[in-house]
Amino acid sequence: MSIGLRIRTLAQPALLLAVLAVVACIVGVDQIQSGFRQLEEDELLRARARARRVLEKHFASEMLRARDWAEWDDAANWLDGRNAGFPASNLTDSTLSVLEEDLLVYWNRGLAILGSLSRDSMAKRELERDLRYQVSLGQFPSSGFLRSGSDLYVATLREVKSSNGESARHGWLGMAHKVDRKMLESLSEDLQCRVWISPAGTADTSGRSHFVGDDSAVVGIPLVIEGGAGATLQLGLGRPLHKLGLQASRRFVFHFTGASLSFVALALFLLERLVLSRLHRLTTGVDRIREEGAAAPPVVDPRIDEIGELSRRIDEMVAAMRRSQTELAAALDEAQTANRARVNFLASMTHELRTPLNGVIGLTEYVLKTERDAESREALELSRGAALGLLETINGVLEFARLEKGVVELVLDEADLEAVVVEPVKVLASVAAKKRIVIQIEVDPALPRLVRIDSARLRQILNNLVGNAIKFTEQGSVRVRVVKLGGVGGVVNVGFEVVDTGVGIPANRLDAIFEPFEQADPETAIKFGGTGLGLTIAGRMVRAMGGAIKVESQLGQGSRFRFELSLDVADAKSLVSPLTTRRTINVRLLAVDNGVREMMEQILSQMNLRSEVVEPKLAKRSYGSGHLVVLDSQALLENHELASLPPAANILVLADAEHVREFRIHLMAYRYELVP
Repeated sequence: MSIGLRIRTLAQPALLLAVLAVVACIVGVDQIQSGFRQLEEDELLRARARARRVLEKHFASEMLRARDWAEWDDAANWLDGRNAGFPASNLTDSTLSVLEEDLLVYWNRGLAILGSLSRDSMAKRELERDLRYQVSLGQFPSSGFLRSGSDLYVATLREVKSSNGESARHGWLGMAHKVDRKMLESLSEDLQCRVWISPAGTADTSGRSHFVGDDSAVVGIPLVIEGGAGATLQLGLGRPLHKLGLQASRRFVFHFTGASLSFVALALFLLERLVLSRLHRLTTGVDRIREEGAAAPPVVDPRIDEIGELSRRIDEMVAAMRRSQTELAAALDEAQTANRARVNFLASMTHELRTPLNGVIGLTEYVLKTERDAESREALELSRGAALGLLETINGVLEFARLEKGVVELVLDEADLEAVVVEPVKVLASVAAKKRIVIQIEVDPALPRLVRIDSARLRQILNNLVGNAIKFTEQGSVRVRVVKLGGVGGVVNVGFEVVDTGVGIPANRLDAIFEPFEQADPETAIKFGGTGLGLTIAGRMVRAMGGAIKVESQLGQGSRFRFELSLDVADAKSLVSPLTTRRTINVRLLAVDNGVREMMEQILSQMNLRSEVVEPKLAKRSYGSGHLVVLDSQALLENHELASLPPAANILVLADAEHVREFRIHLMAYRYELVP
C-alpha cells in the first residue's frame, strides 16, 4: 500500500479523533472555569452581604448612641424650659469627642435650635439646615448617609422624649459625623478588604461586580444618600478562586492532552495492523483490474468478514464482466448501426420529400394567381395550407436529424440584436392577429448595438418559441423580452424570455416537452397538432450556443420560457440613450391601446424626453408648432382632435406595438432636425 494512500486512510480518523478531543477539552475547561466562576460569584455575593451587615451595625450603633441623648429626662426638661443648666453641663467641647461626632443639635417643637455643637463652624449652618429639613420631612428616627454641601455625613435623627419613651415629643436631636478616612479604615478592618466610596458619575452605581485583571475584583454596593445623588460603596477584593480555576484548567488540559494523544496513537496502530494491511492487498487487486480489466487475476482475502466479503464480490464482478464483455460489444455495434441507419433515413427521406413538396406549393400558388371560381380557389387555398404545414413538419424532422448527427455549426457575425429578435416576431404577427392575440416586444435599451451571434440560429429558436406560444394561446397576449443581465469586459449576458397566457403545461410534463415527439398531453396533441420537435430543436440549439432553456408554467394561466446567452460585444454603444437638443421636445401621446401607450412612455423616459398623455375624446387642447403628436391607429380613427392641430404640427401614427422600433428611429431623426 502506498504511503500516500496510507496517510489518506489514517488522516480522516486521526483528524476526527483530534477534533473530538479538542471539543471535549474545550467543554471540560469551560465546565471547570464555569464552576470556579460560580464559586467566585457566590463569594462576592457573601462579601456584599457582609458589607451591608457592617453598615447596618454601624447605623444601629449610631441609633443607640443617639437614643441615650434623646430619651433623657434632663434633655426633655431643658427643651420644655425647666432645666436651664443642661447646656452648660452637657453641651461642652468634650462632648463631640466623647460621642465621636462632628455635630450635635437640639430643636424644640417649633424646629428652633436651642443648642448645638460643631467641629466645623463653616459647615455648621448648612449641615444644621439640611438636618432640620430631613426632620421636617418626617425622616426620624433614622440613621443614614446625608449629603451636605460637598461633604458626606452619617446623620442620625431622633425624637426627644422622657426616659420611659412614652411621653409626648419635646423636640428633636440631630447628630452627624463626616465620612472620613477613619470611618473607612474602620469599615476596611471589619470587612478585611480595602473600602472606598465613589460619588455619582465616577463609578457604576448598579451594584454589579467588576473584575480588574486576574488578581482583583471590585464589588459595588449602592448607597442611598439623602439630600444628594447616590453613591457606591466599593470593596476591593482579591480573586483567589480565579487563580485556582486557572491552575485547575491548565492541569486538566495537560493531563487530557496526554491521554488523548495516547488513545489516538493506540487507535491508529490497531487500524494499521488490522485493516490497512488487508486494504493494501485489496487496493493492489483493484488497481490491476482497472489496468487489465477482465484479464486481471482474482483478489483473494481468506478471512470471513466485511473486507473478505468485499474481495469475493469483486472476484464475482470480474467474472461477470468477462462474460458480458463480448455480449456488450456486440450489442453496442448493433445499436450504433441501427441509429446511424435511422438518422440517415430521416435525413434522406425528409430531403427527398421536401423537393417535390416545394414544387407542389409553387404550382398551387401559380394556379391561385389565375382567375378561378370561388369553390376552386377555396380548394386550392386548403391544398396550399396543407402543403405548407407538411413542409414545416418535414423541415422540423430534417433539422432534428441534423442535430442527431451532431451537425450544429455556429456561424458568428456582427448583428443588430434588436433586429434579430423583432424580425421572426413580425413574421408571426399575422398569425397572432388572426387569433386577436397581442404581441409585445420589450428590448432592454441598455443592450449594446451590435453583438457577435449566429443570427439564423437565434431566429429559429425564437420562431419556435413564439410560434408555440401563439399556437397554444387562445386569448390574451404573447410577450417577448430581451434584457441585459450583466457582463464583464467585451462580453454581455443577455436574457431572452417568451411569456404567453395560453393553456399551460402540467408540472409533471415540464421536462418531457423537450424530448423528441413529445407534447404536454394527448389532448393538446390532438387539439393543436404539431410534431413535438419545436422545443427539442430550440433546446438543443440553445445548448449549442452555451445556454439552457428553462420553463415555468401553470395550467390555464400560461407559460414562461427563458434562456441566457453570453455574447461578444461588437459595438458597446447602448440601443437607447438620452437625447440632447437645443430646443425642448414636447411629445403628446394620443393612444387608446394601453400596451402601445406604456411602451411609448417607456421609450420617452429612456430618451429623457418630456411627454404628456392626452386622453382621447376629451376637451380640445391647444397645440403649438413645437409639439410632436403621437397617435396609435385606433386613436386616429376614433378621435376628432386632429382638426385642432396646426398645419406645422409634427404627427406620427403608430399602427400597433410592432412599430415601437420605428417610433424610436423617428424620434432620433426628429432630434437631428431640431439641432441647428
